[in-house]
Amino acid sequence: MRLIRFMGAEELRKYLNGETLTNITDWRLAGSRSGSRGFCFFDDSETPEERLQYVGGVVDTSLVAVFETVPFARLELMESLGKYRDTERDLPTLKELLTFSNLQFKKVWEYSALQYNSQILHIVKVGRPERHPEGWRIEWKT
Repeated sequence: MRLIRFMGAEELRKYLNGETLTNITDWRLAGSRSGSRGFCFFDDSETPEERLQYVGGVVDTSLVAVFETVPFARLELMESLGKYRDTERDLPTLKELLTFSNLQFKKVWEYSALQYNSQILHIVKVGRPERHPEGWRIEWKT
C-alpha cells in the first residue's frame, strides 16, 4: 500500500535518522475537522498535486513524501473522514476565506497512525511542492 504524507523538514529529518515518530493528538478533540489521531496520511487514489488543492492551510505542505508499507511490518492504521475545502464548488471572497464563512467542504478518506518509522514505512520519494500559476508542481527526489 502506498501512502502520502505532507510534512515539515524536522519530521523528515527524524524519519531519515531512524527515529520512531510518535504523535498522540486526537484531532477531533483539538478542534479539527478530522476524525484522525496522530499522523495523517492519504492513499494514492489522488496525486499529491491534486490533494494540494484542498489541504493547504490544514497541513504543513513544506514537503510531501510517498511511502510504501514494509511487507509483514505492523502498521496500525486507523481510517477516518476529514473535512477539507471543496475547491471545485468553492470560490470564496477574501473575507469569507479569513472568517471560514460560506465555504464549501467535502469529506475525504484519510488514514492515521500514532507511530511510524523506516522499519514500518519505506520512503519511495520525497518532494518540495511549489505553487505555479497553472497549479501545483512537485520536484521529486528518490
